[in-house]
Amino acid sequence: MYAAGGPARNRQLGIAGAAGDRAVRAVRDALRHRGPLTRQEVKEVLARHGVDVSGQAPIHVLRRAALEGALSIVPDTDDGETYVALDDRAPAARLPDRESALAELARRHLRGYGPATPNDLAAWSGLARREADAAWRGIADELLEVATPAGPMWILRASSRALSAAVRTPSPARLLPAFDTMLLGYADRAPLVPARHARRVNAGGGMIRPTVLTDEGIVGTWSIRRGRGEPRIEVVPFARTTAATRAAVDREVRAVTRFLGS
Repeated sequence: MYAAGGPARNRQLGIAGAAGDRAVRAVRDALRHRGPLTRQEVKEVLARHGVDVSGQAPIHVLRRAALEGALSIVPDTDDGETYVALDDRAPAARLPDRESALAELARRHLRGYGPATPNDLAAWSGLARREADAAWRGIADELLEVATPAGPMWILRASSRALSAAVRTPSPARLLPAFDTMLLGYADRAPLVPARHARRVNAGGGMIRPTVLTDEGIVGTWSIRRGRGEPRIEVVPFARTTAATRAAVDREVRAVTRFLGS
């Protein structure tokens, strides 16, 4: 079972362990037998099963129930929420076996992040390394090994033509936001961020700063400076870049500045 708020928080709210299991089961049963429920009606159900509904316990139970596939949220006309049984909205599909599911996860990771490695898949998905290796083996005949500055990595063979074409086509510069998913797909960001500049992107505490992406990789960070005047974008490059890269970054800065209304 999924512990939505973490063990300590769930204990504080009285929904840890068996109590949390009972609470989720009560919500699931009520949705099946009574149909859609409002937030207030969910609280009434939980109160009858011994949950203290005066604080945040109900939303934690609802979140856990949603993550476990028990319910779906339907916005109503009063800007509130109504909860329905997920099976009523999306009938359960036939689940793949573990081996097939791992293989499909590896395919999807490579479509979004290739070239990549099993270690990257493990870091991105939370799988144990042995499971990531099993996923890689499950699609071995679909993989193409490529040489990179970080060593051997893999792409999907079916993507090789599109990736080769992309390499020959200059890409526009992009100002990536903090925690951009591109930087969350790898165990080691060295292919994108030079190791000597890694701390300027991830300074600690889990924070990933907004970055500047170009054909050369991540070449700097950026921020929005807000003072008395209009917002101003400040780019801090890691090192001197080419004239073409500077021009591409300038175009992106102007585009984002226009978006901000400055």
